[in-house]
Amino acid sequence: MASAALVTIVGPGGVGKTRLAAEVARRAAAAGEPVRVVELAGVRSPDAVPGTIAAVLHGGEPTRTRPSAMDGPQRTDGADPVRRVARDLVGLVVLDNCEHVLDAVAESVGQILAVAPRATVLATSRAPLGLVGEVVYRLRALADDDALALLESRARAGGASLSWSREQGLSLCHRLDNLPLALELAAARLRHTSIDEMLAALDDRFGLLDEALRGLPERHASLWAMVDWSHDLLPPEVRRLWWRLSVIPAPFTVDTAIGAAGTLPRVRAGLATLVDQSLLTLDRGDDGAPRYRMLETVREYGEVRLAAKPAGPESTIVNGMAAGEPGGLPNAENLAWTLLLIGGNVTVAGIGMTRTVAVCRRALRRLFAERGTDLSPRIAALAWLPTSVDIADLEKSRPMAERLVGHDDPLVQGFGLFLSAVARASVGDDERALADLGLGVVS
Repeated sequence: MASAALVTIVGPGGVGKTRLAAEVARRAAAAGEPVRVVELAGVRSPDAVPGTIAAVLHGGEPTRTRPSAMDGPQRTDGADPVRRVARDLVGLVVLDNCEHVLDAVAESVGQILAVAPRATVLATSRAPLGLVGEVVYRLRALADDDALALLESRARAGGASLSWSREQGLSLCHRLDNLPLALELAAARLRHTSIDEMLAALDDRFGLLDEALRGLPERHASLWAMVDWSHDLLPPEVRRLWWRLSVIPAPFTVDTAIGAAGTLPRVRAGLATLVDQSLLTLDRGDDGAPRYRMLETVREYGEVRLAAKPAGPESTIVNGMAAGEPGGLPNAENLAWTLLLIGGNVTVAGIGMTRTVAVCRRALRRLFAERGTDLSPRIAALAWLPTSVDIADLEKSRPMAERLVGHDDPLVQGFGLFLSAVARASVGDDERALADLGLGVVS
């Protein structure tokens, strides 16, 4: 902030952009700097943006003025209300939640910076404003220790008993992408749900965590609403690309994305949009090649959206006719074993059969949703193995391995030890990997 006239805090929903901006504003005000805050989440039309901003800059009381954007445009005289009232502006202007009216906000910020050299603008958004000179601060999810501390402090404040190990707590944090909002929702649930029950139920994180807290903004009232807000900002073709990419169970390359997209056009442009909107991150793999990564919360939302589309190949697998029984259903237990073995082996082997793994995952989800009572506890414990293995970072699969090893069923324990051995071997711990394999054979 000391060296740039415009800084935009960019990150996915629930990562803490507004909280960070509020802390910056608090410190600036404490240092004697004039601060004006404009909340834009409730502005429904781009036409309302200039008037809403101008109303705060013109006469709004610094640090406390938050006009009701639901009242519509705040009218002032002149063709460019922001430019007119910003000429003598000094201090910090915070524009919170800009993503849904991005172009209108960018235009207003350009006017402020053109006429007010002593003003600084701090914006929060899920995508950059795209102005010359803008400094983008990408806010990532919390580090493990910070995520665990937040979970424990919020759970303790809510009266929950902290009767879990550090490993269990970190496993929950990782399943929730270390996102502050998701962790706060989970902490509220821990008042009446054990951490083991929550970990077991997180295959439907939206159903588990929605409406866990009261008093949140509308766009954050539930985990679903948080992601839905981002979804609604996208063009239809980019939404469909998101849905199709959600079936890829690990970080992926451009070529993998093009394969998963099928006939969708302009995949590269769509990937760029998803990165800009903080729905994908772009990192370098161990081989130096760029790889895209999708948060698990974002991935599950995309899978739910995809499942709502007309029936695909997984529907044929789950509901197809059993041999010799016209109109009958295939044996659910045998079908689940087949899907588990195909999906698990292809995933662990890492041989690039993304579509195969995706269909297995979707078929397993649908099988559990529609025929869960026909499946044994053993299959219930093992069925999510293909969804829990990250080929790009096998060490991250250890929480799933530990859960399986702790199961009562020896066969489930054997699968867990095998997965643990694969994870250990991936980081060069060959001695312990061989020990796990030996125990797995005994199991």
